[in-house]
Amino acid sequence: MASISAPSLPTMSVWNPQHLYNLAWSFANIQCFDAPLFAAISASAVRIISDFSDSALSITVWSFANLRVKHIPLINAIASQAMPLQNEFSVQSFANTVWSFA
Repeated sequence: MASISAPSLPTMSVWNPQHLYNLAWSFANIQCFDAPLFAAISASAVRIISDFSDSALSITVWSFANLRVKHIPLINAIASQAMPLQNEFSVQSFANTVWSFA
C-alpha cells in the first residue's frame, strides 16, 4: 500500500477535510494501516480541524478508531471541535463519534 499512499504525502498539507477523511475512510474500510499515511492525515487534520463539519469529524475519528490508531493530538482536536458542533451532529455522526471515543 505504500506505493499507493506515498505519492500523496508531499501534497497532503494543502488538502481539504473531505480529501483527508475520504482517504482515511478508504484505508480503514479495507483494514489497511499505513503508519506514514495516517501520521500525515493526522497532522494535516489537526492543522485545519476548524474547517471540519460534524460528518467530517465523525468519519475521521471513526477511520482511526476502526484501525485502532490512537493519535492523541488528533483525538483532542476532534473532541474540541465537536463540542461546539454537538447540536449539529446527525444521529449517525453522533453515534459513530461516540463509538470511536469508546
